[in-house]
Amino acid sequence: MEDEIEQQLEEQQGQQKPDEGQSAAGDGQKPDKGKPAPGDTVNRRKHEREVSRLEAERDAAKAEAEGYKGLKAEFEAWKAEQEAEKTSAALKAVGCHDVVAASARLGEFGGDIEKLKAAAPYLFSTVGDKSTGGNPRGEAGNGGAVKTIREGIKQTIGEK
Repeated sequence: MEDEIEQQLEEQQGQQKPDEGQSAAGDGQKPDKGKPAPGDTVNRRKHEREVSRLEAERDAAKAEAEGYKGLKAEFEAWKAEQEAEKTSAALKAVGCHDVVAASARLGEFGGDIEKLKAAAPYLFSTVGDKSTGGNPRGEAGNGGAVKTIREGIKQTIGEK
């Protein structure tokens, strides 16, 4: 029995794996546990290049995101400007005198121009009302009316 045990021990020692105490070359030396095996190390310069490449990619992605944010803000401003122009054109089409004031009050009525027109008729003109409020001077023909200022002065002084 002892012989069988010794034989099994010898067989086990002959069949030991490199990670169990022998190096891969089979020289019987144990590798240092603090140092990785050859080929498992990372080249420092290669690692630095990889890190700098990744940092450059990250910076490029940040710059691209900033660009997209700027474009989005510019697009939103353009949309607001287009909406304001559309509202202004609609107000002018229904005869609005003061587009700025009407645009400011339009929000109170949910964008409904007809409700605004009913609530604030002073902002809108009627179709036939084109008078400036003054009394017309002169006649339709030239019936004595002066065409230029010089003619008016000459006529007042009496020169011809």
